[in-house]
This record gives sequence, C-alpha cells and structure tokens, in this order.
Amino acid sequence: VFWRETTNGDPLSSDGTNYDIAQGTVSAGGIQNSVLTIKTPKLDTLSGPSFTYKCSARSSQYPESDESTQLDVVGNVFGVEPKGSEVLSGTLATISCVVTGLTQVLDSVSWEKPNNGGTISSDADGFIFDNGQADFGSNTQTTTLIIPIDQTASDGTYKCVVTSNEHNKLNDETEVESKVFIMSSSPKSVDLDVPDQTLTCTIGDLDASQPVDVFWRETTNGDPLSSDGTNYDIAQGTVSAGGIQNSVLTIKTPILNTLTGPSFTYKCSARSSQYPESDESTQLDVVGNVFGVEAKHSEVRSGDPATLECVVTGLTETLLSVSWNKPDGTAATGDGYTFDAGNYENGSQTTTLTIDQTGAVDETYTCVVSSTEHGVTDHETSVNSDIFTMSSQPKDVTLSVAQTLTCTIGNLDDGNEVNVFWRETAGGTVLVDGDDADGDYDIEQGTVLNGEQNSLLTIKQNKITTLTGTSITYKCSAKSGRYPRSAESTEFDVVGNVVTFGVEAKHSEVLSGTETTISCVVTGLTEVLQSVSWEKPNGGGIIDSNVDGFTFDSGQTDFDGSSQTTTLTIPTTENNADRTYKCVVSSIEHNIQDRETDVLSKVFIMSSDEKAVTNEVSQTLTCIISDVDSAHKVVVSWRETSGGTPLTDNDDYSIDQGIVSDEGIQNSVLTIEADKMKKFATGSTFTYKCSARSSQYSESAESTELDVVGNVFGVEPKGSEVLSGTLATISC
Repeated sequence: VFWRETTNGDPLSSDGTNYDIAQGTVSAGGIQNSVLTIKTPKLDTLSGPSFTYKCSARSSQYPESDESTQLDVVGNVFGVEPKGSEVLSGTLATISCVVTGLTQVLDSVSWEKPNNGGTISSDADGFIFDNGQADFGSNTQTTTLIIPIDQTASDGTYKCVVTSNEHNKLNDETEVESKVFIMSSSPKSVDLDVPDQTLTCTIGDLDASQPVDVFWRETTNGDPLSSDGTNYDIAQGTVSAGGIQNSVLTIKTPILNTLTGPSFTYKCSARSSQYPESDESTQLDVVGNVFGVEAKHSEVRSGDPATLECVVTGLTETLLSVSWNKPDGTAATGDGYTFDAGNYENGSQTTTLTIDQTGAVDETYTCVVSSTEHGVTDHETSVNSDIFTMSSQPKDVTLSVAQTLTCTIGNLDDGNEVNVFWRETAGGTVLVDGDDADGDYDIEQGTVLNGEQNSLLTIKQNKITTLTGTSITYKCSAKSGRYPRSAESTEFDVVGNVVTFGVEAKHSEVLSGTETTISCVVTGLTEVLQSVSWEKPNGGGIIDSNVDGFTFDSGQTDFDGSSQTTTLTIPTTENNADRTYKCVVSSIEHNIQDRETDVLSKVFIMSSDEKAVTNEVSQTLTCIISDVDSAHKVVVSWRETSGGTPLTDNDDYSIDQGIVSDEGIQNSVLTIEADKMKKFATGSTFTYKCSARSSQYSESAESTELDVVGNVFGVEPKGSEVLSGTLATISC
C-alpha cells in the first residue's frame, strides 16, 4: 500500500515525525487495512472542513503487476463557520452557522440571544430558526436564525449551540454577529442650469474598516447606476472615524437637462461588504429640490374676495424676503389687502395675498421673492386675479308645467367653464341633476360662448306644481373650473314671476262696409298656445283662413310680454252690421282646453246733406254718424282736403263733436267763420272731408272720408238787350 499527499506526490514513509504507516495484514476474510497516522506537526498544517490523502496498492504476489489507481481517503474536520449579517436598522436579518466535517446529522442545535438573553424558541417573539439538513455531499449542516425587525435596531451577538456525538462535541458555542447600519439623506437645493449637481446618501453606524456597497438608481425597479463620465459619477465614500460613509452621486449636464422641478428623487440602497450574503437594504429617497415658483391664480365673482398664492418650491430653508405688488406696480399693502409671507414646510413656502373686494375687470398681481440658498433676488411671478359676472333676467313662469330658469355667467374665456350650483334657499343643499322621472330638477351646466355661460335649471312639473306665490326665487352660485382652489361665489337670485292666464278681447268699431281686424290677446304664457281658432257669429262654425274673405293668424308668443295675439280680419262683405265672433284657445301649460271669448265687430254709418249757405255770415256743415252706442260717441275729424291735416278750433273754424241721441245718431258740426266764408265765391260749391274713429275701441281704424258739401247763395242777374218792339227774356 502506498500513501501520498497529492496525486503526483512521492509515496509517504513512516518517519516518526509527520507520519506512521501500517501496511496491515490480510484477515481470514481477505481484508487488509492499511493505516496512515498523521502526527501533530502535520496536523497543524491541515484545515477544514476536510482534507484528502491518496491511497494506492500493488500486488506483492505478482510484483510485475501495475500499481492501482489512487483512492481518495478523506478526513472530515469538525468546524463551525459563523455567517453574520449586516442590514439596515429595523429590517429582517438572517444569520447562520455552517457546521463542517460531518458524516451524520448534528445531535442538537439551538440559538441564544445576545448578552445571555436565553435560548430562542422558534416562532416565538418573531424569531424563526431552522436546524438545517445535513448535506453529506459537502459533509455540512447549516442552521439559520431569522431576526425580527424589532430586534435589529442595534448590533447584537447571537450564539449558535450545536452537539455532535461523532466529533464528541457537546453544546459547542459559536458567536454570530447581527450588525445594523442606518441611512439618511437631507433634501438638497439644486440648480439645473449649473453642471455637476450632487446628491448625498449617508450610511451610519459602520465599522471604520468595513464600508458598505452603495447602489444608486433612477427608479425603484431600475438598474443600479454606474460612473460613466457622461451622465453620472458615483463615489462610494469611505467610513469616517465616527462610522459614517457618505456616498455621492454627481449628476452630469445631459441628465440635468431632463430633470424638472419642483423636486426629483433618486433611490439609494446599501449592502454589507463584510457580510456579502446579507440582503440589500430597502431604498432611501434622496431628493433634489429645484427652485421654482408656481402661481396659484384666482377666478371669482366680481366684488367677491379673492386669494392669490405663490408656492415657492425647492427650498431647504425659509425665504429671505416675500412681498406682493398691485397691477400698477405699487406695493399691495394697507386697506383692502391681507398679506401672509408663509412658513417653510417640507421643501416649500406658500405666500398668499387676499384681496378683500375684487374689481370689475381681470387684473394681474406680482409676488416678489428672494432666496439666499438659491442666490435669487426679487424674483417676480405674475398671478392672475380673474373675475366673472353673474346675471339673470326675471322670467315669467306658470306653476302648471315644467319651467326653466337661466343663470348667466359672463366675462369667461371660451373653453373655461365654471361649475354652477343651484339651491332652493340661501346656503341650502346643492341641487342635483335628476336623471330619473322622480327627480325634481334637471340641471344643465352650459358651455362658454362669446364669453358667456348659461346654466339652466329646469323645475320639473311634479315640483313646480307644489310652489305657490307671485314669484319663485332660486339661488345660483359659481366656482372656477380653471382655478379650482378659488372660492365658490356669493349667491345670486334667479327670479321667476308667476303669471296668470287671461284673454283680452280687442273689439272693433268701424264704418259699415269696410274691412276690419279684431283680436284676442292671451296673457300669462311662457310657451306657445296649443291651439287657436275663430268661430262665426251665432254658431256659424269654425272660420277657415283665406275662405270667404276671412283671414286669421294664430300669432307668435311674445315671451318678453308673456303673451300671444291671434287676429281675425273680416272682409267688407261681412262687415255691414254689428256681429259677435268667438276666439277659441287651448293652453297646455295652464291646462285649459277650448276657452271661448266673445269679440265684437261693430259698425256705424256716415251721411251728410248738401247745404245751401251764404258767404255773408258764418255757416255750419253737419256730418251725421248713426248706429252709435249712446255712451260711446265716435271721434270725428274734419279736413279741408282728402288726407289733409285735421282741423282744430281756430279763427277760421270751430268744431262740435256732437252727442249721441237715444236713436244712436251723432251730429258733428263744423262752423266756418264769416271771414273764411267770404273767401268762397257767390254761387260756388265747396267740400269738406269728414271721418270718424271709435272712441270705445281705440285700436279700430279711422273711417274713410265723407264729402260734406256747401252751396253758396247768390243772385246773378241775366239781363237782355234786343230790337225794340221784340220779345225779350231776362233771368236771375
């Protein structure tokens, strides 16, 4: 038998110092055990977990036979290798003991808390430990202990305790370190226009000789960054005497150009280099604050208070100074203004200016800030104080059918609608759009067109019929949609005046045999009548327009006047006596069907006799109007010529309208004064024009003109001159 230290080594020999070799004898069973004894000097050079010698054999019976191949003869060395941990404070940690040199499972395994804190029970107090399974391929068994987060606030030394009968080890203790570090970072002010801005990740509670490996990432799941000289430079940092390691990420210009404010964040994590099997820490946000000023504009109802804001970001300290300027550039201080510089908090500072009462037009204010840390002096930012107006025209409504009220918001930019709120009472619950049949209201917000937004509130029939009174009032308010932090406006009254249904007959009284028009004015309407018709006198039936000379017009609703006027024109052939017609109307909104109203078409007659007059003294002419109501005489006009100016009492004329007799006759008398009569030649004929118009129905047309004739008295001698002694004729 030959023993060697290595495959190609020389055969060992019994030297009494390092080795003794016993060739051994062959037993009855044909077995020969050769024993290599390794002496202490040689044992001191060996290490675990195992070592190997080479054994080969050659026949002594047939010495020319080849030496055998070499057999590995292994010695397993008992050992315990502690696997410590170094993790972020407050996170789970896993430590272990790798027991080597085993050919059989350990007989017992346990763990003890630091500072003789006692044996740990698995699954108690958050601890979890595993005895491990023997790996006879590597002759090892690994036992692990998971330390809960409430036990990793500081460093601790645990003990794994193992017993191995094969190695004669009883409760063999091995110390295993559980070390922790802390991580921190303060937000840093950066200037994106200046190259090579840096962020720092600080790792504390480290051993001076054991820096951790620091990883930087752009995002949580991103790949670790590396120093590429173009985008980033990373300095891992060294551990100071105080146990602090500062890792610095330098951000180069190409990356700075892609960043924006008010802040940006990188992720920093660390892993132990002393115990590389420890988990990488959770990621710490390392923040860069970019100086910026965000204007918080306002849009409120004209006359309401407004609050403007400037949010200054990218700060690590309070601003050096803050002020506000009015639109004219002067300081916004004193009466009508309230200013608050604001306080630094979480990387920003918000300054506000409250305007007690906004004006009638949009205005622009300026906030002015200075920052020592950013080297900024009197940085100006424009902040808009926009206003809108609210208006509504009172609308006539009925309480029988659904009605719509309108709230108009003006001085808006197209595409920037406000949010409109409707309420039944001041400060009441905001009404909601009722999509179902049982809802009381439909609400349409409206869109901006030419600077105005009309919001419509439709009061459904089931609601409108419960209302009472001569008017109804709803409250309309608005809140900016463009600048939602603006306050809701004060409330504006939107009024509906309740109208009642009525039909007013417009009668006619004209000269017999002339065309006339009568009408019905239907009031209290908010929508077009459902139907309109006219009936002939004495149940003569419905009148068809453009039949038998009649013409009627249903009319259009005048929503400003809440009325609709329907007219009937009566032809001359049907207008030679007093008659009574009927207008018949129906209204859905007032729940009225076929309401009949009598409309009178009355006529009068005009006449005059030629009168003989003298031009020596004043004379009178008479215009006779008959078939007149005794209580309603007509208005008579006299003219010198057709279509001329009506005569009045003056030096030439005096006019007596006349009274109506019991027989319905009115005599209007024109007196022509003497001086005027002298202008008419003796024997001449002259004519005046007489016309009449109803005083009872003033909208009736004036009659056509009647000729009233006067013949002037005179005596014209017609003498004769003939032959003497013959007949002669003379005349007057």
